[in-house]
Amino acid sequence: MRHGNLSRTFAGVALAVGLLVAQTRDVAAAEFQFSEIGAQSASAITILVVLAVLIENALTPLFNWRVFRTYVSLKGWRTIIMVALSAAVVWVFGIDAVAVLVDKFNGEHPAPSPAFSGFLTTMVLAGGSHGVFNLLRALGVRVEPAAETQKPAQHQAWVAVNIDRHRAVGPVFVSITKLVPDATIEQIAGTAGVRLPKLRQLLFRNADRFPANGGHAVEAGETYAISVLGKDAEGKELREVIRDKVRFADRAIVDFTVAL
Repeated sequence: MRHGNLSRTFAGVALAVGLLVAQTRDVAAAEFQFSEIGAQSASAITILVVLAVLIENALTPLFNWRVFRTYVSLKGWRTIIMVALSAAVVWVFGIDAVAVLVDKFNGEHPAPSPAFSGFLTTMVLAGGSHGVFNLLRALGVRVEPAAETQKPAQHQAWVAVNIDRHRAVGPVFVSITKLVPDATIEQIAGTAGVRLPKLRQLLFRNADRFPANGGHAVEAGETYAISVLGKDAEGKELREVIRDKVRFADRAIVDFTVAL
């Protein structure tokens, strides 16, 4: 993500925080002047922005490491690792931006719990640059749009096939064949009622899933036949047709599970 003109962003943060302070004290925004409270609050948010970007970039080599991506699920481990490293940064460097912000807005009220405010600071940092820039937008500061959540492109759908092995041994081949269009077949928009995956499947790669991550892109509205082919321990061919004719809605994400 590109974070140009950070100085302008931080100035905007200071102004936004100042306006919030003015509103909470029933002071007209037009009469509000930048104060020490606004400066210190902007400084705390600046620390969050910089640290979140640094933590995210420090973990990029690990998350992009081929061995890491081969054996474990990035989606399953990313949050755990981000929270752990953010907690270490908060604890080692004694950074508690949430406590600073609450203390400035609370005035004479009791100071917040260090443990709880430290936890909140950790969770904000663990959200990475995406989370922090969402915070800035919530404060009314204009920043670049956050990266869009990964999903199928327009006029495409994602299909995945999970193999529930009973007799199959060795590799299983997945066939997704495009057929002559048939508009009479209803389009599948997604799946529901599927049993929850086991924790191991969320944290580690599933060798019996195609593709291993995400989905195989197909054209929305087109007709496909999906089947799997494998062999049992005696070398006998095993074949199972998942759908002889199926169509997918635009940007649908569909997971099939087949026993083989």
